[in-house]
Amino acid sequence: MNKHRIPKTEFASLLQTAKASDAAKEKVWFTIADRILNDWDGVSYSFLDALTPGQAALVCCARFHRGAAYDFMTSLIESKLPELTLKAFETIRADEYLDLLRKLKAVFPGKKFPEYPEDFMAAYGKLPDDYFDKIADKFITGRTMKRPLRHYVLEYVTAHPEDFSTTS
Repeated sequence: MNKHRIPKTEFASLLQTAKASDAAKEKVWFTIADRILNDWDGVSYSFLDALTPGQAALVCCARFHRGAAYDFMTSLIESKLPELTLKAFETIRADEYLDLLRKLKAVFPGKKFPEYPEDFMAAYGKLPDDYFDKIADKFITGRTMKRPLRHYVLEYVTAHPEDFSTTS
């Protein structure tokens, strides 16, 4: 598990960089996530089992955020990621994002994330045309939220350096 931790001095430098701006916070978040993801095969989420809960949360939040920015609707279908992201939001205590994702989950048949495109389309047809775009925008930008997601992530990373940094 130590191989996913960043050397202490580099980690301290990253945290210092994150203080510069919101863009810097996001860059640091993705830098740490990408370092962890270097060992992932990109297929099975069982990779997360080898991580600390904080590392898994950081990675899931990053993957979900990127999915929302790239193709939000597709990222919700046939993936374990939305469920894993619920747990991640709990871990980092991003309660407003947790609530938003739970509300999103509730619009689908059976109140669970869609397994098939047909499940997605059943909900899509009943909602305003821009519903998913507005939800994705909240995840990506933090607009209308108390704080952008990157703030919750960096707050967690800063409070739990043992998950992300070596001791020496």
